[in-house]
Amino acid sequence: MTSPDRSRHGRTARHEPDDDDDSFDTRLIWAGLFLSLALFAKVPTIDLIFSQRYYTPEGGFFQANNPLVQALYQYTPMVGNTLLVLSALMAVGAPSLAKLARRQGRDSTASLLTGLWRRTAIGVLLVATLSSGLIVELGLKNLMGRPRPVQTIEFGGDQAFHGAFQRGDNPGSHRSFVSGHAAAGFSLIALGMFAGRTWRRRWTLIGLTAGALVGLGRIMQGGHYLSDVVFSFYAVWLSCELVAFGMRRFEQRRQAPPRAPTAT
Repeated sequence: MTSPDRSRHGRTARHEPDDDDDSFDTRLIWAGLFLSLALFAKVPTIDLIFSQRYYTPEGGFFQANNPLVQALYQYTPMVGNTLLVLSALMAVGAPSLAKLARRQGRDSTASLLTGLWRRTAIGVLLVATLSSGLIVELGLKNLMGRPRPVQTIEFGGDQAFHGAFQRGDNPGSHRSFVSGHAAAGFSLIALGMFAGRTWRRRWTLIGLTAGALVGLGRIMQGGHYLSDVVFSFYAVWLSCELVAFGMRRFEQRRQAPPRAPTAT
């Protein structure tokens, strides 16, 4: 289907998102979610098998002090917080910056500031609040109470292993499910929410790569299991879908012409 924003030559107007259908990508991600739910529910020991690759009885999690692993652990929150601050500044300051740009004759930049860039900034803030804030930290971590690998008997701790969907009784100390650090990496996906299909895919790949690397580092440290990282991605991705849908509906309603009063 041709996008309504396309010109007669079939190209997207400058600075306007390319709205080519990417339903196949979405179906693929949904399929991955259902497969992951079934796999980790049926074979929860996958988590143990994967974490055992980075553990020895003599040395524990032997990559825990790897400089790169430590850097990912220490700097991921800093990068995530910086992105949130920049997004907040863009969301608040974009109208003023757009006025300045128009005075300088940079109308295309002004349109981006009040359009795509500001919309993306607001979306990033909403996704971070919903995913990392509500779903991950306040929701799943407090609800599930899953012991971390280093706390379980199989890896030198004193707690029994809990599968991904098995609730524990001490969420104050056992907060493995899901990974907050990995969620911060996956949140880069939100930067492509309102872009065209090409840039949506690029930001999805960037976010997937970042979240996977950060998540792998946490697994190597004994801080999380594989399933903690996998479902951290889905917490972020579902948040992106909800926020993008909600913001589009809000804009459609705001731009819709007022209804004519009905005759009585």
